[in-house]
Amino acid sequence: MDCCEETMLVDILEELVNDGHRVDAGSFKPGAINMIVTQPAEKLPNSGLTAAHVRNKMKRLKEKFNACNEMSNFSDFAWNDVKKCVECDSREVIAAYTKRNPNKTYKCGTPFPLFNRLAYVFGVDRANGALGELPDEANQELTEFTEGQGEGGADSAFTAQPSNVGQGPNAE
Repeated sequence: MDCCEETMLVDILEELVNDGHRVDAGSFKPGAINMIVTQPAEKLPNSGLTAAHVRNKMKRLKEKFNACNEMSNFSDFAWNDVKKCVECDSREVIAAYTKRNPNKTYKCGTPFPLFNRLAYVFGVDRANGALGELPDEANQELTEFTEGQGEGGADSAFTAQPSNVGQGPNAE
């Protein structure tokens, strides 16, 4: 697949997502591959695309997207929306990352104009830490919550009760 065919594939994948052909885990429903194969065949009758070819291209695009996404989530790397690539100011950091991740399918600084579109297509099956918090932050929020509940502390539904688990039926 060349660049135009890749773009056409992403167009079709976006349409499938819009039409509800993707399941919650980020993969596509059965039969979606056949729909993908028939659409380019209508637009490019001599393309000779097969289901195996489309599956392979989708796999490669997803691998590249995931590698790029992972790299952009590291603190020393950043997505440049103008150049459409992940950038890093330190050659040492890039070398260390590449050494730790030799099989990644994306190289820092390589333009990847389909990234944002693929985030829509594949992005739902990746945790990105955007809503995560550090343990100290979670403990602080919990303390503020329980202290703000008045005399009884936290709501009674959330109040810890002694457990009789493992004490047997005759325990008091």
